[in-house]
Amino acid sequence: MLVQRLSSISGKINSMELNVTQAQLNQYDKGGVLLQNVFPNLKPDEREFIKTGITKQEWNEMFGDPEEAKQVEVDEESEDLFEDYDNLPQEVKDVMATWDDSGDEYHECGRIEKELEAIGYSVEWGLDGQLFNLKKVVK
Repeated sequence: MLVQRLSSISGKINSMELNVTQAQLNQYDKGGVLLQNVFPNLKPDEREFIKTGITKQEWNEMFGDPEEAKQVEVDEESEDLFEDYDNLPQEVKDVMATWDDSGDEYHECGRIEKELEAIGYSVEWGLDGQLFNLKKVVK
């Protein structure tokens, strides 16, 4: 289905071909449901488009391509440390406790990412504004 949304970055109407139904769009637009529950089959950048009208290209123009971002060396064999939140080091919990729900999720993810990098951790985040893949940076 061809979906059109107003971009919250550019103010332009963008279009994207998505594997969704009008019923799903109506359910989400009505409110009170989580985006990932209504559209479990979509990739994060596709869900972001539904939420904000921002395309992957617009995102990359505004914030840079995550594939070109500075690479840090992490232990790829280790699990995502978020999987065992209770056993996270206190310094990581302290950073996570500063998360501000009232602000822009993307800028908040970037802020948290920088604070975690400063204490030796790497984290990824998607267009859906969710942090994941927390790892200790290998020195």
